Amino acid sequence: MAVIIPTYNAGPEFTSLRDSLLASGLQVHQILVLDSESKDQTYEIATAAGFRVQSIPSREFRHGKSRQLATSFVPNAKILVFMTQDAMLADTQAIRNLIHTFDDPTVGAAFGRQLPREGAGAIERHGRLFNYPDSPYVRAYEDRKRVGFRAAFFSNSFSAYRRTAFDALGGFDPNVIIGEDATMAARMLAGGWKTAYCSDAKVIHSHDFNFSQVLSRYFDTGVYHARMPWLMETFGGAGGEGRKFVVSELKYLRKHEPFAIPRAVLLTFAKYLGYKLGRMEAHLPLSLKLRLTGQRSYWDAS
Repeated sequence: MAVIIPTYNAGPEFTSLRDSLLASGLQVHQILVLDSESKDQTYEIATAAGFRVQSIPSREFRHGKSRQLATSFVPNAKILVFMTQDAMLADTQAIRNLIHTFDDPTVGAAFGRQLPREGAGAIERHGRLFNYPDSPYVRAYEDRKRVGFRAAFFSNSFSAYRRTAFDALGGFDPNVIIGEDATMAARMLAGGWKTAYCSDAKVIHSHDFNFSQVLSRYFDTGVYHARMPWLMETFGGAGGEGRKFVVSELKYLRKHEPFAIPRAVLLTFAKYLGYKLGRMEAHLPLSLKLRLTGQRSYWDAS
C-alpha cells in the first residue's frame, strides 16, 4: 500500500496531517508526498518525517496527470490511497477501515467520509452531511439508472484504488481540469467494478468558501462536464442533485442557522453562474477563463 499526497504550501497544519499518518501505524516509506515547489516548510516537514518526497514544477501540476505520475513512484503498491494536504485523519483506524473495503473482490475503488472542521458554520456542516452520510454504500454500473450522476460521485480527498483495476483502466485521465476521481469512478463502474463509500473511514475536511471561490470551483466543474460529455450521456446530468442539495440546505439552515440563509442563496447563485459559464467555456475568451478558473496552470498548458 502507498499513501499519495500532492502538496503545495500546505502550511503549519501539515504537521497535524504528518502526526495523524504516523499515529495510524503506517511506515514512513509508504507515504509519498508529491510537492509542487512549495515556498513554505512543506518539503522540509515531509523529508524530516522520513516520507518519500518527489518534486514537480508548480506550473506543471494537473489533478489527473500529476497523481498519475505519482503512482509511477510506487510501482509495487497493490492499494493506492490518495489524500489532499488539508484532509486530516479523524482517528488512527481511518486508513485501515478504508482499505478493508477491498476484502470484497468486486470493489475497485473506495472513498471515505469527510467531516466538517471544528468551528464550521451551518453551511459548511450541511455540505459535509449531505455528501458524506453516516451510512456506507456500494455502487454498481446499474445504479446509474436509480441515482443518476450520483453513481459516479467520488473524492480523492480521501480515497483508495485497487491497483490492478486502476492500471487496467489506464489510470487517471491526464487531460481533465478537475474530476480525475469521478472520471476514474465512472470508468470503474462501466468496466464492471464496484465503488464503495466507507463511512467509518473518516477525515476532517471542509472549507468556508467565499463567493469568488465558489464561482471558480463551479466554473471548473462546468468546464469538466463540458469536456467530458460521455459522463453526462452515461450517467445523466447533475441538475437533479443540485436541486436536492438546495432544498436540503435551506431546511437545515432554517433549523440550525437561519441567519445564514441569505449567504447560502448568494453562494447558490455563484454556483449556478460559475457552472453555466463553465459549460459554455468554448465560447469564452482565454482572458476571461483565466479570471474565472481556480486551475490556472491547466489553461497555461492548453
